[in-house]
Amino acid sequence: MAVDRDPLSLLMNMTAALNFYTAREYDRAIAQLEKVIEMEGNFPAAHSVLGCVYVQKQMYEAALVEYEKVLDLVKGAAPVEASVKVIMAQAFARRGKKSEAVKLLEDVAGVPASAYSLAGVYGALGDKDLAFEMLNKAYDEHDMQMVSLKVDPSLDDLRADARFAEIVRRVGLPIKA
Repeated sequence: MAVDRDPLSLLMNMTAALNFYTAREYDRAIAQLEKVIEMEGNFPAAHSVLGCVYVQKQMYEAALVEYEKVLDLVKGAAPVEASVKVIMAQAFARRGKKSEAVKLLEDVAGVPASAYSLAGVYGALGDKDLAFEMLNKAYDEHDMQMVSLKVDPSLDDLRADARFAEIVRRVGLPIKA
């Protein structure tokens, strides 16, 4: 069977996968990401998002396998490697392996990392004050990931806190759906 490697098709399938992920339709996201990976097995974003889906499904070993694939694919690009290690830290934190999460964060110290992504890690570690400090920093830095604030599953640990609604308001996103 021939696999469609058309960039537009790849983008459309990846967009669908992201939509399923943010809608918390994780099984559909996995199926869509498997299509993307079949189309382009060396697409780091697909493996990264698949890892994030696995984290939400508490399939931590599978998530770490995907993140390791991403690290292999981006080897030598220090900022990208640091970003992957940050999301790996969140996987460890959600799994209850705080020391592994902290070690990964120490590994990337000194390399610019997304404050938005760090907020998810600190939320998973239970440090809400630091998580909101990072979200405020991401806001101040005009981090483009802030557009995902209302739908990103990695921030679910923070949603019940009144500070979350406040930052949503500051970003300019509607509070109510």
